[in-house]
Amino acid sequence: MAISRPLGYVDRLRAKSLGDWRLALERRAALASRRRLVPMTNTRPVASFTFDDCPHSAATVGAEILEAQGARGTFYICGDLVDGHWEAVPQLSRRDLASLVERGHEIGCHTYSHCRVTDLSRSSFEREIAENRAFVAKAARGYEITTFAYPFGSVGLVSKRTCDIKFAASRSIEPGVDAGSVDLSHVKSNLIPTGRTGTEWLKPLIEEAVARNGWLTFFTHDVSDRPSRYGCHPETLEAAVAALKAAGMEILPVRDAAAHVTAKSV
Repeated sequence: MAISRPLGYVDRLRAKSLGDWRLALERRAALASRRRLVPMTNTRPVASFTFDDCPHSAATVGAEILEAQGARGTFYICGDLVDGHWEAVPQLSRRDLASLVERGHEIGCHTYSHCRVTDLSRSSFEREIAENRAFVAKAARGYEITTFAYPFGSVGLVSKRTCDIKFAASRSIEPGVDAGSVDLSHVKSNLIPTGRTGTEWLKPLIEEAVARNGWLTFFTHDVSDRPSRYGCHPETLEAAVAALKAAGMEILPVRDAAAHVTAKSV
């Protein structure tokens, strides 16, 4: 596939070796391939909050913040991290996972071993998916995973095409608002800032989502008073949820939001 434009500045910064250049090119090709571009038919803007890996604090503090405002989130699980640690951050337990399902949250797939899917063959990626699905089904009484989030935001043609077949929707870390149409194999998502930032960072996103009837998705990891580099402070998450509700946006898990904005059952 021909690439329509040269690598951008961010891609060049990331590309520190020949292998990185290959991955950057593959990523650009994957982004250009929008085989699951679906018209959006929602009549009001919607939002989704997602948590990757997933830390214990996300499954407790994060989930409770959403629940306090009548919302539910999506928790992207790596079975191999459950009951363990990732970069010194405690991860959720099997009990946490089952509790999230019982309380109406969505569990999504983040591979079993938290690996870059661009490093995998298609068969290896499919094994990661199958193993993670089996783990979650066993931990949560047959729960069936239907959505995916790319670990590290790493995406390529093979992984994207695999997700086309295996999942109803796959979330990226590409910032912005999906409006008018959405690529269900690469849903946009915005990182929640780490510190106590209020809601100024959020205002342009809300304005665009409201003006264009968009789908606005967010991601973070831990939710803590001392968050990791990819986590957020509880006050920041709470303020974001409140701001979206005040703007009249419905907050749904990714599974439900994807069905809602495309007017089909996922």
